[in-house]
Parts: sequence; structure tokens; C-alpha cells
Amino acid sequence: MNKNRIEGLFDDLNSKDDKLRYSSFQELMMISEEKVDWVYDYWSDLLSKLKSDNSYQRSIGIMLLANISKSDYQNYSSQILGNFFQHFNDKKFICSRQTIQCVWKLAVHSKENRDRIAAELEKNWTSNIHLGSKGNLIKKDILLSLFNIYKQSDRDKQLLKRIKDLIQLEKDEQLKKSLNKIVSND
Repeated sequence: MNKNRIEGLFDDLNSKDDKLRYSSFQELMMISEEKVDWVYDYWSDLLSKLKSDNSYQRSIGIMLLANISKSDYQNYSSQILGNFFQHFNDKKFICSRQTIQCVWKLAVHSKENRDRIAAELEKNWTSNIHLGSKGNLIKKDILLSLFNIYKQSDRDKQLLKRIKDLIQLEKDEQLKKSLNKIVSND
């Protein structure tokens, strides 16, 4: 992909035109499904989006940083995990969910990241601010993210046990059954 095109797409992420912004975001997400060589050219721009007052900009930053983390050979990801963890409890529910849903991507290439992310996800099983109103969705997102880490980490049996222990803590039998179904596909 040509450098000017990537630069244009990043410029369009700040557009007031929703269609243009979303189209650019989708294209960058698609491009970043594979490793990219421009990861550090836009790292700080994406990181600054995490502090935006606009939840759409926070979501864009979160999801694109997660996607490009596979190209992060210098492991900058380990330095921004705290920023991600703050957004597990973002005031906007959708931003919180999107962070939990994609954080596993930062765990794939680093055992240190993997352990920190798994621990933070486990903590949010009982402490996320959205548990009261949307607990089932948050817990399912946490479990799916943990399970993705498990699948990407050579199927670490200790992590699988921790995942199953979380499920056993669940009092809602219907949710417990749904969560067990996810891990039974292993």
C-alpha cells in the first residue's frame, strides 16, 4: 500500500464526515489484518485518540492499535497496556466492550503482555463498571478475549483452568451454560 494512501486514510479518521471517517477506519482495519510496515509512523497518533473526549475516536484508536500490534516488533504494546485497561471501564459501554473484545491481540506476541492482560481481564470479571446493567455481555466478551489468548498461546492449560474457574463463579445458569459452550469448542 502506498504511503500517501495510508496517510490520507489516517487524515480521514479525523473527518467530520461520518461516512468518510468510517470508510477510512474500515479500510485501515482490513489493511492491518496483515503486518504493516507503518506501525510506528502512526502509533502516537492512535495512542492520542485514547484520550479523546469523543468515544468514536477512542474506539478507533483502541481497535487500530490492537490490530497493528502484530507488527509491533519493538513491543511498544507493553507500554500502553495501562491505557487499554482504563478503557475496560470506559464511560461509554460500546467503547468498553470494543476494548475488551480486541485487547487479546496485544497479548499474542509477548508472554509478559499475555499475563498482564489475562490478569486484568480476570479482575474485570467482578469489577467492571458495566456489570450491573450489561454484565452478561461484558462477561462473555471477557471470556472470549481470554479464550483467544489461550488459543494464541499454545493452549496454556493453566490459562484454560483459570477461564473455567471464572465460569464456575457465575451464578446465572443460562450464562454459565453459554460460557461453557465457548470453551467446549477447544
